[in-house]
Amino acid sequence: MHHPDRTRGIPRAVALHYSVAPAVPASAEDGVVEVVAAEALVPASVAEIEQLTGVRIRVSGVSREGYQARLAQVYGIGAAAIEEDRASPPPGEAILPPEAGVVRFVDEIIAEAVRRGATDLHLEPSVDGLRIRLRVDGLLQAVQAPHDLTAHDRRIVARIKVMAGLDSTPSTTPRDGAIRRDGRDLRISVLPTAAGEAVHVRILPQWGDFPTVEELGVSPDRGRMLRNLMRMRSGLVVACGPTGSGKSTTLHVLLRTGVPSTEKVITVEDPVEFRIPEAVQVEVSPVLTFADALRAVLRHDPDVILVGEMRDAESARIALQASLTGHLVLTSLHTDDEAQAITRLLTLGMDRPLLAAALRALISQRLVRRGCRACQGTGFSHSSQCEVCRGSGYRGRVGLFRVTMVRALVRQMIEGGSPEEEIREHMDSAGEPSLHAQARRMADEGMTTEAEIARVMGLSMP
Repeated sequence: MHHPDRTRGIPRAVALHYSVAPAVPASAEDGVVEVVAAEALVPASVAEIEQLTGVRIRVSGVSREGYQARLAQVYGIGAAAIEEDRASPPPGEAILPPEAGVVRFVDEIIAEAVRRGATDLHLEPSVDGLRIRLRVDGLLQAVQAPHDLTAHDRRIVARIKVMAGLDSTPSTTPRDGAIRRDGRDLRISVLPTAAGEAVHVRILPQWGDFPTVEELGVSPDRGRMLRNLMRMRSGLVVACGPTGSGKSTTLHVLLRTGVPSTEKVITVEDPVEFRIPEAVQVEVSPVLTFADALRAVLRHDPDVILVGEMRDAESARIALQASLTGHLVLTSLHTDDEAQAITRLLTLGMDRPLLAAALRALISQRLVRRGCRACQGTGFSHSSQCEVCRGSGYRGRVGLFRVTMVRALVRQMIEGGSPEEEIREHMDSAGEPSLHAQARRMADEGMTTEAEIARVMGLSMP
């Protein structure tokens, strides 16, 4: 939104015309406003700016990138595009198509989301105007937008819908589409609300952006355990954790790095997000359920099957049978830990003896934000002006993992009907360090902060 105090009396149109921007943070010592410019201004231009604005200015040089960053900080991302769309051309000059500025604005906001490493872009209409937010490192952050963006909100939504192959006219029905842009896949979801249509853009990573197992944060020992799992000829491997903990990414990385090229991989997902070279990927739909897709998949001679998420009893039954008959089945569950995952599988109708025989391993995980290496100081002090982390003090995320191999005693506990808490106590005492213990160690080693650990793990601060 607009911040008049930042403009220091320099209107957007004037700033763009003369390629200047008020310094950030703004200052006006002795009644003189500090502005920055990527190119030297001749005295006549300085005089014109002062005459147009009634403000005395002092000009400092910055790089072209620095100028663009200041312009966005003061007037909002895409300010030049919105001004271009609003401005009336002088008589005799070619008139731009009415949507030209909006087209450019949408391009710029998507490019900004990719540049910041966002996984999601949200355009949210409200009574106060159109709000734009990005999800970076798992948390939403507001985007500074031009103050008059609301006047263009319907056209911005229409432009994204056209890019996604959807009807651009307003609708009372939710719509989904996709955009392929610069080698990157974007998933589009449009939701009608009382204030207008909200748009969610899911920004999928390019395959070349995928990390290795070690880059996920998995230790070398755990990495070897996971790769050995991918060489098994049959069985069930379950990744568990809350929403946003990176389960899907982990499973896809394992498929990419751990499965020999001589094996046939088939995935059943809703939707297919990550493209896997040399894999057959099936997307479920209202007319193709997980259960129907799994039945069909088994007729295509798979060695490894990824079931994006175990949701219903029928697909759980088919997946369990597949894992017992010469197929390695990977899946994920939204549970807090491994013991709860076993309970959920039983709740889905899996037979205790069959589950005990099929289950090979459980992967429990979380994602925590790393401290920003560009601005971090002692005690995690950080610069509010850091352009890398944008003043948050964090940049990027690292995973916490516990890989629990299902051995004889756990099999006996599952088959014998041991309660969830008893299974959990055994795993905590006989297995790897808990995620809580790993999180504490990570904070002690300076990779992240106690506050971040408390946020992700629900731990109390010391």
